[in-house]
Amino acid sequence: MKTEYGKKGLAGWSETLSAQLTDLVRKSVVDSLTPTQMDKGEQAAFDKLVSIVGVANMSRRKGAPTPIPLTSLPPQVAEDVIGCRQDLYDERHRWNRGQLDLDTMNVVYLSSTASTRLKENGRYQGNHTNNAGWLPVVVVAPNAIAAMRQSIIDKASPALGAELTQPNPVQRLGANRANQREYEKLHAQAVAGYSDPDLGDLAIAAMGFGVSAYIEFNLTTMISRLMYDFVNKKFYLTAHYRWKDGYNPFFEVTGVPAL
Repeated sequence: MKTEYGKKGLAGWSETLSAQLTDLVRKSVVDSLTPTQMDKGEQAAFDKLVSIVGVANMSRRKGAPTPIPLTSLPPQVAEDVIGCRQDLYDERHRWNRGQLDLDTMNVVYLSSTASTRLKENGRYQGNHTNNAGWLPVVVVAPNAIAAMRQSIIDKASPALGAELTQPNPVQRLGANRANQREYEKLHAQAVAGYSDPDLGDLAIAAMGFGVSAYIEFNLTTMISRLMYDFVNKKFYLTAHYRWKDGYNPFFEVTGVPAL
């Protein structure tokens, strides 16, 4: 438009007019995205977070959510974040060398068991695929749990291997002390280099189903969704992924205690 003004020799172009037209175009684009518009309650909750961060610090870029400290969040939102973090903390610390044997070293088993337990707390929703790209793109590597399990099977003697191909193999080993000792040695080799917290992280990562790095939780406020990036261990808030004023709809919550 600025170029056309110049070509036609029109007066009146100014930076103020440029800013006004930019805002109108942005509003028109956002308004056309009806399914992504916030309702009044969500707008008020989002505006509250904007006021905390400051308009000048708000991000409009994809892959770059606006940072906001946990200690600056409205009390109920902060309480929800802490509650979801506690759910993840509890689940992560359930899994260790003693809990992860050949019966449970299975990504499908881990994902099903962990997600079922988290659902009982009423907050876990599943995965967020980040198809729109507002969150950072995070590559999900193959879960090392599967490789650990396979290494035990591959290195097993024929006698032990025959037992390991049966249902619930670890439960069967008690009948044969030699097989039990061999299994324990191979299990120790498989998990060598992984601490209990590392193994807990792999159990949480199983809930990504190899597709998404983001685990999604439902919150009790108009800021109704929380995502946990289990690769980079970060938390993100959103009003159900909806836009307002062209801003990135996500906030990265900083200062959340580590799991």
